[in-house]
Amino acid sequence: VTTRQILVDCTLTELGELPAEVNHLYFQSAAIDHQTNYAWFTYKEASATGRPRILEYHQTSRDYVVWPQESLPENAVFSSLIQTA
Repeated sequence: VTTRQILVDCTLTELGELPAEVNHLYFQSAAIDHQTNYAWFTYKEASATGRPRILEYHQTSRDYVVWPQESLPENAVFSSLIQTA
């Protein structure tokens, strides 16, 4: 039996500035459209058991939109977004 230990040392890099509100959210997933520079995040506001929401963010203009609460079912446990283009 051979045991190997691998240590990875990475420097934290910020790829783009997000709104201050994002720092307090529980992220679930993200989808990014590199052609139009948009990103969509699914998250829960208050805790990991809260209602799921969607945040749409434009990296160039730094504008963001919080989608309406009813965009995702209230009882959704986990939501994932994919970029299909």
